[in-house]
Amino acid sequence: MLQSPLPVCVVKLSMSERFDEIARYLVLAMGIAIPLNTPAVSITSGLMLLFWMLAAHDAKNLREKVQIILTNPVAVVALVLWGVIGLGMLHGSQSWHDALEMWWRYRKLLIIAVIITLLQDYRWRRWAEYAFVGTMLFTLVQRYGYALDWWWSGGVGPYAPRNAMGHITHNILMAFTAYWVLQRMWQYEPVLTRWQYRAYGLVVLFAVSDVLFLTPGRTGWVVLAALSIFALYQRWKWRGVFAALLFLGTISVFAFQFSKAFHSRVTDTVSEVNKYSTGDPTETSFGQRVQFYKHSLEIMITYPLLGGGTGSFRGEYNRRVSAQETHTENPHNEYFALGTQIGFLGLGVFLYMLVQQWRLAATLPGRKDRVAQGVLLTIVTGSLLNSLLFDFHDGHFYAYFIGLLYASLGQQEDRAPATQPDKSCSDTL
Repeated sequence: MLQSPLPVCVVKLSMSERFDEIARYLVLAMGIAIPLNTPAVSITSGLMLLFWMLAAHDAKNLREKVQIILTNPVAVVALVLWGVIGLGMLHGSQSWHDALEMWWRYRKLLIIAVIITLLQDYRWRRWAEYAFVGTMLFTLVQRYGYALDWWWSGGVGPYAPRNAMGHITHNILMAFTAYWVLQRMWQYEPVLTRWQYRAYGLVVLFAVSDVLFLTPGRTGWVVLAALSIFALYQRWKWRGVFAALLFLGTISVFAFQFSKAFHSRVTDTVSEVNKYSTGDPTETSFGQRVQFYKHSLEIMITYPLLGGGTGSFRGEYNRRVSAQETHTENPHNEYFALGTQIGFLGLGVFLYMLVQQWRLAATLPGRKDRVAQGVLLTIVTGSLLNSLLFDFHDGHFYAYFIGLLYASLGQQEDRAPATQPDKSCSDTL
């Protein structure tokens, strides 16, 4: 039975403990806000950081938080990467405004460490997961409401899911949500009734159908394919890979035949590739991506070790493009976004962070390893086509889940640590 994060009795809390308690509720609020509203994410994450710092004004509270961070390698490396990005402000031709703005964009790395210190109790981690997934399921219902004309759409374009995320991010996070529900279905398979099992399966089917039929973001397709293959490999090893390929091939043919959105997106992609091959790349999305990657690689070759400096990408990139080419401040690839600004040294720290998190996933209690690997696979594959850590909603999604999952690192089971004080009802006001 799920337990509410609310205390079962009123207890005496110090001011710092009250501030931390508020910060925990703001973590949950951020999880709800990520799929819904950009300003709400900024407000909840900003207030969470504020109350976390207010609590840390107490020396004992600060020592405890520092101890948690220093003993959690995920928190340490995330802060190291944020520090490397900060050091990148000290060189390059960019203005201080651009440098500080870019450094603050990567505050999601700080949020990882903050959430790890706040969610040491398993009940908060559990409710944090449900806060995000529950909101994603709400957006799924909302999306079908739009498609069936049961819900006012707001008219924000042919591919937009009519929420703050946009169709690209919506598809990425919905693909992960399908993976999460599938893992939960398998986790509780022994105790689920037939109808409960079917209900889980229907949710997965509706989420996958949303990704393929209703909101055709191509990055989401890549993420969905990667998560499908990985999930079935976890379940049935190489037989699962074959089953995943068969499933993906079958459903893609079906979607191409019966989904106008999927059909048009595929034909648009083929047309863009053909147009690029004729020598006119700047007029298509595909051609622009190739252009972004080409010039980004030129910048990395020019500044191989330390990069051009944090916040320098826009200036360095725009100096290399012709009048006919598209100017941008985002290479639409996280590896290039970091490599151009903090060089192969900073990119190496980023890759080390991902590898470290993958390896440590196996030590997480319960079946959290499967969820953590799903988050990482989402980021690794999605970052090939978009700058997910740089982007607002994707980056906060990554920080949110990495923080709540790896807060349990070192615990024998998914519950409150034994060293946590037991505030009994004898302490009631």
